[in-house]
Amino acid sequence: MVNVIEVVAAVIVKENKFLAAKRKPGHYLSDKWEFPGGKIEPGETRADALKREIKEELGCDIEVEDHIHTAEYVAVTGKRIVLHFYRCRLRAGLPEPREHAAIIWVDESRLTQIPWAPADFEAVNIIIKNKGKELWI
Repeated sequence: MVNVIEVVAAVIVKENKFLAAKRKPGHYLSDKWEFPGGKIEPGETRADALKREIKEELGCDIEVEDHIHTAEYVAVTGKRIVLHFYRCRLRAGLPEPREHAAIIWVDESRLTQIPWAPADFEAVNIIIKNKGKELWI
C-alpha cells in the first residue's frame, strides 16, 4: 500500500507579483523554487494547515482564497504526494525566509524564468493560462 501525504502550498499574490521561496541546500530538490507550504496535520483543514505553515515558514499571516490546482506525484521515498495550491493574500506581517534559502517577489511575466520544483511548475502554468482572469484581480 502506498502512503499518501497531503500537502498545501500558498500562491501569495501582492501587487501583481507572486511570492517564490527557494529550497535550502541539502534538501530534496535543493535550490529549486516553490510556493511555500507544507503537510496537513491530522484534524486540520487545508486552509488551517496553510495558515500554520506560512506563519512557521515566513512569519506572516495570510488569507486563503481560491483553490488553483492539485498536483500528484510520487516522491523519491515512494510515497504519493497530493499537493493543493491556493491563491492567498497577506493579512499581517512581511514574509521573511525562516525555513528557505531565500524568497523573492516574481512578476507574472518572469514566472517561467526561474527553476521551479516540478509540481510547482504545474501551478505556474495554470497561473499563466488564467492570466487576466478574475482569479488574479
